[in-house]
Amino acid sequence: MSAITRRPSPGYGGQVAVLLLVLSGAGALALPSLAARLAGEREFVNPVLWVLEGAPWSGHHTAALLLLLTPLLLLLGGYVAARIVLGRRRRPIDTAASLMAHGRGLERLRPSEVRKTNKGKLGLNPATYPGVQLGYTVAGNTPLRATYEDTLVMIAGPRRGKTRTVVVPNVLLSPGACVSTSVKPDVLEATVAERAALGRVWVFDPQGLAEAHQKHRAWWNPLTQIRTLEDADRLAKVFSVATFGENDGKDQFFPTEGRALLGGCIFAAAVSGKTLPDVAQWLRDDEDDTPVQVLKEDHPAVAAEIAAKMQMVRETRSGVYAHARGSVGFLASSEMRSWVTPRAGQPAFDPEVFAAAPSDTAYLISEESGGAGPLIAALTEAITQAAERAAAKTATGRRETPMLVLLDEAANICRLPDLPSKYSTWGSRGIIPLTILQSEEQGEKVWGRDGFAALWNAATVQVFAGGNASDKFLSNLSKRIGDYEYTETSSGYQQGQRTSSSSSRREPILDVADLAALDLDRMIVLPSSMRPVLTRMMPASKDRRLKKYLRRRAAQQKKVSTNV
Repeated sequence: MSAITRRPSPGYGGQVAVLLLVLSGAGALALPSLAARLAGEREFVNPVLWVLEGAPWSGHHTAALLLLLTPLLLLLGGYVAARIVLGRRRRPIDTAASLMAHGRGLERLRPSEVRKTNKGKLGLNPATYPGVQLGYTVAGNTPLRATYEDTLVMIAGPRRGKTRTVVVPNVLLSPGACVSTSVKPDVLEATVAERAALGRVWVFDPQGLAEAHQKHRAWWNPLTQIRTLEDADRLAKVFSVATFGENDGKDQFFPTEGRALLGGCIFAAAVSGKTLPDVAQWLRDDEDDTPVQVLKEDHPAVAAEIAAKMQMVRETRSGVYAHARGSVGFLASSEMRSWVTPRAGQPAFDPEVFAAAPSDTAYLISEESGGAGPLIAALTEAITQAAERAAAKTATGRRETPMLVLLDEAANICRLPDLPSKYSTWGSRGIIPLTILQSEEQGEKVWGRDGFAALWNAATVQVFAGGNASDKFLSNLSKRIGDYEYTETSSGYQQGQRTSSSSSRREPILDVADLAALDLDRMIVLPSSMRPVLTRMMPASKDRRLKKYLRRRAAQQKKVSTNV
Protein backbone atom coordinates (compact mmCIF):
# COMPACT_ATOMS: atom_id res chain seq x y z
CA MET A 1 0.00 0.00 0.00
CA SER A 2 1.35 3.45 -0.92
CA ALA A 3 0.35 7.05 -0.33
CA ILE A 4 -1.81 6.90 -3.44
CA THR A 5 -3.76 3.76 -2.58
CA ARG A 6 -4.12 4.57 1.11
CA ARG A 7 -4.77 8.29 1.22
CA PRO A 8 -7.52 9.82 -0.92
CA SER A 9 -6.88 13.13 -2.57
CA PRO A 10 -7.58 15.92 -0.10
CA GLY A 11 -10.79 17.85 -0.80
CA TYR A 12 -12.34 21.03 0.49
CA GLY A 13 -15.97 20.39 -0.42
CA GLY A 14 -17.02 20.08 3.24
CA GLN A 15 -15.30 23.30 4.27
CA VAL A 16 -16.81 25.21 1.37
CA ALA A 17 -20.28 23.86 2.18
CA VAL A 18 -19.94 25.00 5.80
CA LEU A 19 -18.70 28.41 4.67
CA LEU A 20 -21.63 28.85 2.29
CA LEU A 21 -24.05 27.76 5.01
CA VAL A 22 -22.63 30.30 7.46
CA LEU A 23 -22.70 33.08 4.88
CA SER A 24 -26.27 32.18 3.88
CA GLY A 25 -27.39 32.27 7.52
CA ALA A 26 -25.70 35.62 8.07
CA GLY A 27 -27.36 36.94 4.92
CA ALA A 28 -30.77 35.77 6.05
CA LEU A 29 -30.34 37.57 9.36
CA ALA A 30 -29.11 40.72 7.67
CA LEU A 31 -31.77 40.77 4.94
CA PRO A 32 -34.49 42.79 6.81
CA SER A 33 -32.03 45.45 8.03
CA LEU A 34 -30.38 45.74 4.60
CA ALA A 35 -33.82 46.16 2.97
CA ALA A 36 -34.67 48.86 5.52
CA ARG A 37 -31.44 50.68 4.70
CA LEU A 38 -32.28 50.54 1.00
CA ALA A 39 -35.72 52.03 1.85
CA GLY A 40 -34.07 54.94 3.63
CA GLU A 41 -34.72 53.70 7.16
CA ARG A 42 -31.89 53.68 9.68
CA GLU A 43 -33.17 51.54 12.50
CA PHE A 44 -32.18 47.91 13.05
CA VAL A 45 -34.89 45.38 12.09
CA ASN A 46 -35.05 42.25 14.21
CA PRO A 47 -35.21 39.38 11.69
CA VAL A 48 -37.09 37.09 14.11
CA LEU A 49 -39.83 39.69 14.79
CA TRP A 50 -39.94 40.54 11.11
CA VAL A 51 -40.79 36.93 10.28
CA LEU A 52 -43.20 36.45 13.21
CA GLU A 53 -45.08 39.65 12.46
CA GLY A 54 -45.44 38.68 8.80
CA ALA A 55 -43.92 41.85 7.44
CA PRO A 56 -44.63 42.37 3.72
CA TRP A 57 -42.03 41.58 1.03
CA SER A 58 -41.12 44.69 -0.94
CA GLY A 59 -38.91 45.58 -3.84
CA HIS A 60 -36.26 46.68 -1.36
CA HIS A 61 -36.19 43.14 0.00
CA THR A 62 -35.68 41.79 -3.53
CA ALA A 63 -32.78 44.20 -4.10
CA ALA A 64 -31.27 43.26 -0.74
CA LEU A 65 -31.58 39.56 -1.56
CA LEU A 66 -29.80 40.05 -4.87
CA LEU A 67 -27.00 41.98 -3.15
CA LEU A 68 -26.54 39.11 -0.73
CA LEU A 69 -26.87 36.28 -3.28
CA THR A 70 -24.52 37.72 -5.89
CA PRO A 71 -21.26 37.27 -3.91
CA LEU A 72 -22.43 33.86 -2.69
CA LEU A 73 -23.16 32.70 -6.23
CA LEU A 74 -19.84 34.10 -7.46
CA LEU A 75 -18.03 32.26 -4.68
CA LEU A 76 -19.83 29.03 -5.45
CA GLY A 77 -19.30 29.39 -9.21
CA GLY A 78 -15.62 30.14 -8.75
CA TYR A 79 -15.20 27.13 -6.52
CA VAL A 80 -16.96 24.82 -8.98
CA ALA A 81 -14.92 26.20 -11.91
CA ALA A 82 -11.67 25.76 -9.97
CA ARG A 83 -12.61 22.19 -9.11
CA ILE A 84 -13.32 21.43 -12.77
CA VAL A 85 -10.04 22.95 -14.01
CA LEU A 86 -7.93 21.41 -11.27
CA GLY A 87 -9.74 18.12 -11.62
CA ARG A 88 -8.74 17.92 -15.28
CA ARG A 89 -5.09 18.55 -14.41
CA ARG A 90 -4.98 16.43 -11.28
CA ARG A 91 -3.81 12.83 -11.44
CA PRO A 92 -4.07 10.11 -8.78
CA ILE A 93 -0.31 10.22 -8.33
CA ASP A 94 -0.54 13.91 -7.38
CA THR A 95 -1.56 12.82 -3.88
CA ALA A 96 2.11 11.98 -3.31
CA ALA A 97 3.38 15.46 -4.27
CA SER A 98 2.97 16.94 -0.79
CA LEU A 99 4.94 14.03 0.71
CA MET A 100 7.89 14.66 -1.62
CA ALA A 101 10.06 17.76 -1.98
CA HIS A 102 8.03 20.98 -2.23
CA GLY A 103 8.17 24.58 -1.04
CA ARG A 104 11.45 25.29 0.75
CA GLY A 105 12.49 21.70 0.19
CA LEU A 106 13.11 22.43 -3.49
CA GLU A 107 16.35 24.18 -2.54
CA ARG A 108 18.78 24.54 -5.42
CA LEU A 109 16.30 23.87 -8.24
CA ARG A 110 14.23 27.00 -7.58
CA PRO A 111 14.80 29.69 -10.23
CA SER A 112 15.97 32.16 -7.57
CA GLU A 113 18.68 29.74 -6.38
CA VAL A 114 19.70 28.91 -9.94
CA ARG A 115 20.07 32.63 -10.68
CA LYS A 116 22.32 33.04 -7.63
CA THR A 117 24.51 30.14 -8.72
CA ASN A 118 24.72 31.30 -12.32
CA LYS A 119 25.63 34.84 -11.31
CA GLY A 120 27.71 34.32 -8.17
CA LYS A 121 29.63 31.13 -8.89
CA LEU A 122 29.63 30.95 -12.68
CA GLY A 123 29.64 34.66 -13.50
CA LEU A 124 26.68 34.42 -15.89
CA ASN A 125 23.98 37.02 -16.40
CA PRO A 126 20.78 35.56 -14.87
CA ALA A 127 18.61 37.39 -17.39
CA THR A 128 20.39 35.64 -20.25
CA TYR A 129 21.10 32.30 -18.61
CA PRO A 130 17.86 30.98 -17.04
CA GLY A 131 19.11 27.41 -16.45
CA VAL A 132 18.11 24.02 -17.82
CA GLN A 133 14.33 23.62 -17.70
CA LEU A 134 12.94 20.51 -16.02
CA GLY A 135 9.22 21.23 -15.63
CA TYR A 136 6.85 22.54 -12.94
CA THR A 137 6.21 21.06 -9.53
CA VAL A 138 2.82 19.46 -8.98
CA ALA A 139 2.73 20.92 -5.46
CA GLY A 140 2.89 24.68 -5.91
CA ASN A 141 3.48 24.90 -9.71
CA THR A 142 7.06 26.10 -9.10
CA PRO A 143 9.33 26.03 -12.16
CA LEU A 144 12.37 23.79 -11.75
CA ARG A 145 15.73 24.61 -13.27
CA ALA A 146 19.14 22.95 -13.25
CA THR A 147 22.29 25.07 -13.22
CA TYR A 148 24.98 25.30 -15.89
CA GLU A 149 27.24 22.97 -13.95
CA ASP A 150 24.73 20.13 -13.61
CA THR A 151 24.80 16.93 -15.64
CA LEU A 152 21.48 15.21 -16.37
CA VAL A 153 20.20 11.75 -17.32
CA MET A 154 16.57 11.11 -18.21
CA ILE A 155 14.78 7.78 -18.62
CA ALA A 156 11.57 8.09 -20.62
CA GLY A 157 9.87 5.35 -22.57
CA PRO A 158 8.54 5.83 -26.11
CA ARG A 159 5.73 8.34 -26.63
CA ARG A 160 6.19 10.00 -23.23
CA GLY A 161 6.28 13.55 -24.63
CA LYS A 162 9.94 14.20 -23.80
CA THR A 163 10.65 16.00 -27.08
CA ARG A 164 8.04 18.75 -26.73
CA THR A 165 8.36 19.11 -22.95
CA VAL A 166 12.12 18.75 -22.36
CA VAL A 167 14.19 18.83 -25.55
CA VAL A 168 12.44 21.63 -27.46
CA PRO A 169 12.20 24.04 -24.47
CA ASN A 170 15.88 23.63 -23.66
CA VAL A 171 17.04 24.08 -27.25
CA LEU A 172 15.02 27.30 -27.27
CA LEU A 173 16.30 28.45 -23.89
CA SER A 174 19.96 27.65 -24.43
CA PRO A 175 21.81 30.97 -24.64
CA GLY A 176 25.11 29.37 -25.69
CA ALA A 177 26.13 26.72 -28.19
CA CYS A 178 23.72 23.81 -28.44
CA VAL A 179 23.96 20.27 -29.83
CA SER A 180 20.77 18.28 -30.40
CA THR A 181 20.60 14.67 -31.57
CA SER A 182 17.28 13.32 -32.79
CA VAL A 183 15.70 10.54 -34.83
CA LYS A 184 13.27 12.98 -36.48
CA PRO A 185 13.43 16.58 -37.69
CA ASP A 186 10.76 17.67 -35.17
CA VAL A 187 13.22 19.44 -32.84
CA LEU A 188 14.78 21.21 -35.81
CA GLU A 189 11.38 22.34 -37.12
CA ALA A 190 10.28 23.69 -33.73
CA THR A 191 13.45 25.60 -32.86
CA VAL A 192 15.44 26.51 -35.97
CA ALA A 193 13.99 30.02 -36.33
CA GLU A 194 14.90 30.98 -32.76
CA ARG A 195 18.35 29.41 -32.97
CA ALA A 196 19.14 31.03 -36.32
CA ALA A 197 18.55 34.43 -34.68
CA LEU A 198 21.22 33.62 -32.07
CA GLY A 199 23.97 32.16 -34.24
CA ARG A 200 24.76 29.90 -37.16
CA VAL A 201 22.74 26.72 -37.61
CA TRP A 202 24.33 23.48 -38.84
CA VAL A 203 22.38 20.40 -39.91
CA PHE A 204 24.07 17.01 -40.27
CA ASP A 205 21.45 14.78 -41.85
CA PRO A 206 22.99 11.81 -43.71
CA GLN A 207 19.63 10.14 -44.37
CA GLY A 208 17.90 13.22 -45.77
CA LEU A 209 15.20 13.45 -43.09
CA ALA A 210 15.12 17.26 -43.09
CA GLU A 211 14.97 18.14 -46.77
CA ALA A 212 13.34 21.51 -46.02
CA HIS A 213 16.51 22.75 -44.33
CA GLN A 214 19.17 22.07 -46.95
CA LYS A 215 20.57 25.58 -46.62
CA HIS A 216 21.92 24.63 -43.19
CA ARG A 217 23.53 21.38 -44.27
CA ALA A 218 27.26 20.73 -43.98
CA TRP A 219 29.62 17.83 -44.59
CA TRP A 220 32.30 16.76 -42.13
CA ASN A 221 35.67 15.04 -42.46
CA PRO A 222 36.17 12.89 -39.33
CA LEU A 223 39.93 12.75 -39.99
CA THR A 224 40.61 16.49 -39.65
CA GLN A 225 40.99 16.24 -35.88
CA ILE A 226 43.25 13.17 -35.94
CA ARG A 227 46.70 14.28 -34.74
CA THR A 228 47.92 11.24 -32.84
CA LEU A 229 47.36 7.49 -32.74
CA GLU A 230 45.34 8.05 -29.56
CA ASP A 231 42.96 10.31 -31.51
CA ALA A 232 42.58 7.60 -34.16
CA ASP A 233 42.00 4.88 -31.57
CA ARG A 234 39.32 7.02 -29.91
CA LEU A 235 37.47 7.45 -33.22
CA ALA A 236 37.79 3.71 -33.90
CA LYS A 237 36.27 2.96 -30.50
CA VAL A 238 33.34 5.30 -31.19
CA PHE A 239 32.63 3.53 -34.48
CA SER A 240 32.95 0.11 -32.83
CA VAL A 241 30.68 0.84 -29.85
CA ALA A 242 28.15 2.66 -32.05
CA THR A 243 27.94 -0.45 -34.23
CA PHE A 244 28.33 -3.34 -31.79
CA GLY A 245 27.93 -1.90 -28.28
CA GLU A 246 30.43 -2.43 -25.48
CA ASN A 247 30.36 -6.24 -25.82
CA ASP A 248 30.12 -6.35 -22.02
CA GLY A 249 30.89 -9.75 -20.49
CA LYS A 250 31.81 -11.38 -23.82
CA ASP A 251 35.08 -12.37 -25.48
CA GLN A 252 36.99 -9.13 -25.99
CA PHE A 253 39.73 -10.42 -28.29
CA PHE A 254 38.23 -9.64 -31.68
CA PRO A 255 36.71 -6.29 -30.61
CA THR A 256 40.02 -5.20 -29.06
CA GLU A 257 42.16 -6.28 -32.00
CA GLY A 258 39.60 -5.01 -34.50
CA ARG A 259 39.54 -1.56 -32.90
CA ALA A 260 43.33 -1.43 -32.89
CA LEU A 261 43.44 -2.34 -36.58
CA LEU A 262 40.81 0.27 -37.43
CA GLY A 263 42.64 2.90 -35.36
CA GLY A 264 45.89 2.21 -37.18
CA CYS A 265 44.22 2.48 -40.59
CA ILE A 266 42.45 5.74 -39.57
CA PHE A 267 45.80 7.15 -38.44
CA ALA A 268 47.39 6.13 -41.74
CA ALA A 269 44.63 7.85 -43.71
CA ALA A 270 44.89 11.01 -41.60
CA VAL A 271 48.66 11.45 -41.98
CA SER A 272 48.54 10.73 -45.72
CA GLY A 273 45.65 13.05 -46.56
CA LYS A 274 43.22 10.24 -47.35
CA THR A 275 39.56 10.05 -46.34
CA LEU A 276 37.43 7.69 -44.29
CA PRO A 277 36.12 5.85 -47.39
CA ASP A 278 39.76 5.01 -48.16
CA VAL A 279 39.98 3.29 -44.77
CA ALA A 280 36.91 1.20 -45.59
CA GLN A 281 38.48 0.26 -48.93
CA TRP A 282 41.72 -0.92 -47.26
CA LEU A 283 39.80 -3.12 -44.82
CA ARG A 284 37.91 -4.93 -47.55
CA ASP A 285 41.11 -6.81 -48.45
CA ASP A 286 43.12 -8.29 -45.56
CA GLU A 287 46.16 -8.45 -47.84
CA ASP A 288 46.13 -4.76 -48.74
CA ASP A 289 49.25 -3.36 -47.07
CA THR A 290 48.73 0.27 -48.10
CA PRO A 291 48.45 1.46 -44.45
CA VAL A 292 51.74 -0.29 -43.65
CA GLN A 293 53.50 1.37 -46.58
CA VAL A 294 52.10 4.79 -45.61
CA LEU A 295 53.33 4.52 -42.00
CA LYS A 296 56.53 2.47 -42.13
CA GLU A 297 58.87 5.42 -42.62
CA ASP A 298 57.56 8.01 -40.09
CA HIS A 299 55.54 5.73 -37.79
CA PRO A 300 57.22 2.31 -37.93
CA ALA A 301 55.74 1.04 -34.65
CA VAL A 302 52.17 1.61 -35.86
CA ALA A 303 53.04 0.05 -39.23
CA ALA A 304 54.45 -3.00 -37.44
CA GLU A 305 51.24 -3.45 -35.45
CA ILE A 306 49.12 -3.44 -38.61
CA ALA A 307 51.55 -5.82 -40.31
CA ALA A 308 51.37 -8.20 -37.33
CA LYS A 309 47.60 -8.41 -37.67
CA MET A 310 47.95 -9.10 -41.39
CA GLN A 311 50.25 -12.03 -40.52
CA MET A 312 47.81 -13.72 -38.11
CA VAL A 313 46.48 -17.14 -39.04
CA ARG A 314 43.68 -16.85 -41.54
CA GLU A 315 40.80 -17.63 -39.17
CA THR A 316 41.98 -15.12 -36.56
CA ARG A 317 42.86 -12.47 -39.15
CA SER A 318 39.43 -12.88 -40.70
CA GLY A 319 37.68 -12.21 -37.35
CA VAL A 320 39.80 -9.15 -36.60
CA TYR A 321 39.21 -7.65 -40.04
CA ALA A 322 35.51 -8.46 -39.85
CA HIS A 323 35.12 -6.39 -36.69
CA ALA A 324 37.13 -3.47 -38.08
CA ARG A 325 35.27 -3.63 -41.39
CA GLY A 326 31.90 -3.87 -39.65
CA SER A 327 32.64 -0.80 -37.54
CA VAL A 328 32.74 1.32 -40.72
CA GLY A 329 30.13 -0.74 -42.54
CA PHE A 330 27.91 2.34 -42.88
CA LEU A 331 30.34 3.57 -45.55
CA ALA A 332 29.00 0.95 -47.93
CA SER A 333 26.26 3.50 -48.64
CA SER A 334 27.24 6.12 -51.20
CA GLU A 335 24.97 8.61 -49.40
CA MET A 336 26.90 8.10 -46.16
CA ARG A 337 30.23 8.48 -47.96
CA SER A 338 29.06 11.77 -49.43
CA TRP A 339 28.66 13.27 -45.93
CA VAL A 340 32.31 12.65 -44.99
CA THR A 341 33.82 13.90 -48.24
CA PRO A 342 33.51 17.35 -49.87
CA ARG A 343 29.97 18.11 -51.08
CA ALA A 344 29.43 20.63 -53.86
CA GLY A 345 27.84 23.84 -52.63
CA GLN A 346 27.98 22.91 -48.94
CA PRO A 347 30.44 24.14 -46.30
CA ALA A 348 32.62 21.87 -44.22
CA PHE A 349 31.72 21.61 -40.55
CA ASP A 350 34.63 22.26 -38.22
CA PRO A 351 34.09 21.15 -34.60
CA GLU A 352 36.84 23.49 -33.38
CA VAL A 353 35.17 26.53 -34.93
CA PHE A 354 31.80 25.43 -33.60
CA ALA A 355 33.16 25.00 -30.07
CA ALA A 356 34.64 28.50 -30.17
CA ALA A 357 31.42 30.15 -31.38
CA PRO A 358 29.27 31.57 -28.56
CA SER A 359 25.81 30.41 -29.64
CA ASP A 360 25.81 28.23 -32.76
CA THR A 361 23.54 25.19 -33.03
CA ALA A 362 24.20 21.72 -34.46
CA TYR A 363 21.28 19.41 -35.28
CA LEU A 364 22.45 15.81 -35.75
CA ILE A 365 19.70 13.61 -37.19
CA SER A 366 19.53 9.88 -37.86
CA GLU A 367 16.84 7.22 -37.99
CA GLU A 368 16.97 4.62 -35.21
CA SER A 369 17.27 1.75 -37.67
CA GLY A 370 19.50 3.58 -40.11
CA GLY A 371 23.24 3.44 -40.57
CA ALA A 372 24.05 7.03 -39.65
CA GLY A 373 24.36 6.33 -35.90
CA PRO A 374 28.17 5.84 -35.94
CA LEU A 375 28.61 9.14 -37.77
CA ILE A 376 26.29 10.98 -35.36
CA ALA A 377 28.21 9.54 -32.41
CA ALA A 378 31.58 10.41 -33.94
CA LEU A 379 30.56 13.99 -34.69
CA THR A 380 29.14 14.45 -31.19
CA GLU A 381 32.40 13.09 -29.77
CA ALA A 382 34.40 15.49 -31.96
CA ILE A 383 32.31 18.49 -30.84
CA THR A 384 32.60 17.69 -27.13
CA GLN A 385 36.33 17.03 -27.46
CA ALA A 386 36.72 20.43 -29.11
CA ALA A 387 34.63 22.00 -26.34
CA GLU A 388 36.92 20.45 -23.73
CA ARG A 389 39.95 21.92 -25.47
CA ALA A 390 38.26 25.33 -25.62
CA ALA A 391 37.50 25.13 -21.89
CA ALA A 392 41.11 24.20 -21.11
CA LYS A 393 42.30 27.46 -22.71
CA THR A 394 40.37 29.64 -20.22
CA ALA A 395 41.72 30.75 -16.83
CA THR A 396 38.95 28.87 -14.99
CA GLY A 397 39.01 25.72 -17.10
CA ARG A 398 35.34 26.37 -17.91
CA ARG A 399 33.79 27.50 -21.17
CA GLU A 400 32.90 31.20 -21.13
CA THR A 401 29.44 30.32 -22.46
CA PRO A 402 27.96 26.93 -21.51
CA MET A 403 27.34 24.38 -24.22
CA LEU A 404 24.15 22.35 -23.90
CA VAL A 405 24.41 18.81 -25.32
CA LEU A 406 20.97 17.18 -25.68
CA LEU A 407 21.49 13.51 -26.52
CA ASP A 408 17.99 12.29 -27.32
CA GLU A 409 17.81 8.60 -28.30
CA ALA A 410 21.42 8.33 -27.13
CA ALA A 411 21.41 4.53 -27.00
CA ASN A 412 20.17 4.31 -30.59
CA ILE A 413 22.02 7.01 -32.51
CA CYS A 414 24.69 8.48 -30.24
CA ARG A 415 26.59 5.75 -28.41
CA LEU A 416 29.54 7.60 -26.93
CA PRO A 417 31.77 4.95 -25.30
CA ASP A 418 33.33 7.31 -22.74
CA LEU A 419 30.11 9.11 -21.82
CA PRO A 420 29.85 7.65 -18.28
CA SER A 421 33.35 8.83 -17.36
CA LYS A 422 32.80 12.26 -18.94
CA TYR A 423 29.83 12.98 -16.66
CA SER A 424 32.13 13.53 -13.69
CA THR A 425 33.97 16.41 -15.38
CA TRP A 426 31.80 17.96 -18.09
CA GLY A 427 29.69 20.04 -15.72
CA SER A 428 32.76 21.76 -14.28
CA ARG A 429 33.94 22.57 -17.82
CA GLY A 430 30.70 24.26 -18.91
CA ILE A 431 29.55 21.31 -21.03
CA ILE A 432 26.03 20.46 -19.86
CA PRO A 433 24.79 17.05 -21.08
CA LEU A 434 21.24 15.73 -20.95
CA THR A 435 21.25 12.08 -22.00
CA ILE A 436 17.81 10.62 -22.74
CA LEU A 437 17.29 6.83 -22.71
CA GLN A 438 14.19 4.68 -23.01
CA SER A 439 15.09 2.32 -20.17
CA GLU A 440 17.83 1.12 -17.85
CA GLU A 441 18.25 -2.01 -19.97
CA GLN A 442 18.86 0.10 -23.05
CA GLY A 443 21.68 1.91 -21.30
CA GLU A 444 23.19 -1.35 -20.06
CA LYS A 445 23.13 -2.74 -23.61
CA VAL A 446 25.33 0.14 -24.79
CA TRP A 447 27.65 0.78 -21.84
CA GLY A 448 27.34 -2.45 -19.89
CA ARG A 449 25.81 -2.79 -16.42
CA ASP A 450 28.69 -1.03 -14.65
CA GLY A 451 28.90 1.65 -17.33
CA PHE A 452 25.25 2.57 -17.11
CA ALA A 453 25.41 2.55 -13.31
CA ALA A 454 28.35 4.95 -13.52
CA LEU A 455 26.43 7.22 -15.91
CA TRP A 456 23.27 7.25 -13.77
CA ASN A 457 25.13 7.79 -10.50
CA ALA A 458 27.41 10.52 -11.90
CA ALA A 459 24.45 12.63 -13.04
CA THR A 460 23.70 15.45 -10.60
CA VAL A 461 20.06 15.45 -11.76
CA GLN A 462 18.27 12.20 -12.57
CA VAL A 463 14.82 12.16 -14.16
CA PHE A 464 12.31 9.32 -14.53
CA ALA A 465 9.45 10.08 -16.90
CA GLY A 466 7.80 6.67 -17.05
CA GLY A 467 7.90 3.78 -19.45
CA ASN A 468 8.59 0.06 -19.32
CA ALA A 469 11.24 0.07 -16.60
CA SER A 470 12.21 -3.13 -14.82
CA ASP A 471 10.83 -4.01 -11.40
CA LYS A 472 14.35 -3.80 -10.01
CA PHE A 473 14.82 -0.27 -11.29
CA LEU A 474 11.38 0.82 -10.05
CA SER A 475 12.00 -0.80 -6.65
CA ASN A 476 15.24 1.15 -6.24
CA LEU A 477 13.46 4.30 -7.34
CA SER A 478 10.67 3.71 -4.81
CA LYS A 479 13.25 3.37 -2.03
CA ARG A 480 14.93 6.56 -3.19
CA ILE A 481 11.64 8.47 -3.01
CA GLY A 482 11.18 7.18 0.53
CA ASP A 483 8.38 6.35 2.95
CA TYR A 484 5.66 8.31 4.74
CA GLU A 485 4.53 7.72 8.29
CA TYR A 486 0.93 7.58 9.47
CA THR A 487 -0.90 6.61 12.64
CA GLU A 488 -3.34 3.73 12.55
CA THR A 489 -6.03 3.61 15.21
CA SER A 490 -8.05 0.53 16.10
CA SER A 491 -10.91 0.18 18.57
CA GLY A 492 -12.96 -2.63 20.11
CA TYR A 493 -14.71 -3.89 23.22
CA GLN A 494 -13.15 -5.88 26.01
CA GLN A 495 -15.08 -7.00 29.08
CA GLY A 496 -17.87 -4.64 28.23
CA GLN A 497 -15.63 -1.60 27.87
CA ARG A 498 -14.61 0.20 24.70
CA THR A 499 -10.86 0.15 24.06
CA SER A 500 -8.69 1.88 21.47
CA SER A 501 -5.06 1.76 20.48
CA SER A 502 -2.87 3.52 17.95
CA SER A 503 0.38 2.59 16.26
CA SER A 504 2.77 4.28 13.87
CA ARG A 505 3.15 2.72 10.41
CA ARG A 506 5.41 3.40 7.45
CA GLU A 507 4.58 2.81 3.79
CA PRO A 508 6.30 3.81 0.53
CA ILE A 509 5.21 7.15 -0.89
CA LEU A 510 5.15 5.54 -4.34
CA ASP A 511 5.45 1.80 -4.81
CA VAL A 512 6.50 -0.14 -7.89
CA ALA A 513 2.94 -0.28 -9.26
CA ASP A 514 2.52 3.50 -8.89
CA LEU A 515 5.77 4.21 -10.72
CA ALA A 516 4.96 1.70 -13.46
CA ALA A 517 1.66 3.53 -14.05
CA LEU A 518 3.17 7.03 -14.02
CA ASP A 519 1.00 9.40 -16.05
CA LEU A 520 2.22 10.69 -19.40
CA ASP A 521 2.60 14.29 -18.19
CA ARG A 522 4.31 13.51 -14.89
CA MET A 523 7.92 12.77 -14.04
CA ILE A 524 10.07 12.24 -10.96
CA VAL A 525 13.07 14.56 -10.65
CA LEU A 526 15.85 13.28 -8.39
CA PRO A 527 18.56 15.88 -7.80
CA SER A 528 21.67 15.11 -5.79
CA SER A 529 21.56 16.34 -2.17
CA MET A 530 17.81 16.87 -2.37
CA ARG A 531 14.64 14.85 -1.95
CA PRO A 532 12.85 13.72 -5.13
CA VAL A 533 10.07 15.96 -6.44
CA LEU A 534 6.97 15.14 -8.48
CA THR A 535 6.98 17.33 -11.57
CA ARG A 536 4.50 18.25 -14.27
CA MET A 537 5.83 18.20 -17.83
CA MET A 538 5.05 21.39 -19.72
CA PRO A 539 4.92 21.48 -23.57
CA ALA A 540 6.82 24.39 -25.04
CA SER A 541 3.70 25.56 -26.88
CA LYS A 542 1.84 26.06 -23.56
CA ASP A 543 4.65 27.42 -21.40
CA ARG A 544 3.91 31.11 -20.75
CA ARG A 545 7.19 31.66 -18.89
CA LEU A 546 9.15 30.28 -21.83
CA LYS A 547 7.29 32.48 -24.29
CA LYS A 548 7.88 35.53 -22.11
CA TYR A 549 11.61 34.80 -21.97
CA LEU A 550 11.82 34.35 -25.75
CA ARG A 551 9.97 37.65 -26.35
CA ARG A 552 12.33 39.46 -24.00
CA ARG A 553 15.38 37.93 -25.68
CA ALA A 554 14.07 38.84 -29.13
CA ALA A 555 13.55 42.44 -27.99
CA GLN A 556 17.10 42.60 -26.66
CA GLN A 557 18.50 41.22 -29.91
CA LYS A 558 16.49 43.76 -31.90
CA LYS A 559 17.76 46.57 -29.68
CA VAL A 560 21.38 45.44 -30.11
CA SER A 561 21.05 45.14 -33.89
CA THR A 562 19.45 48.59 -34.07
CA ASN A 563 22.29 50.16 -32.09
CA VAL A 564 24.86 48.47 -34.29
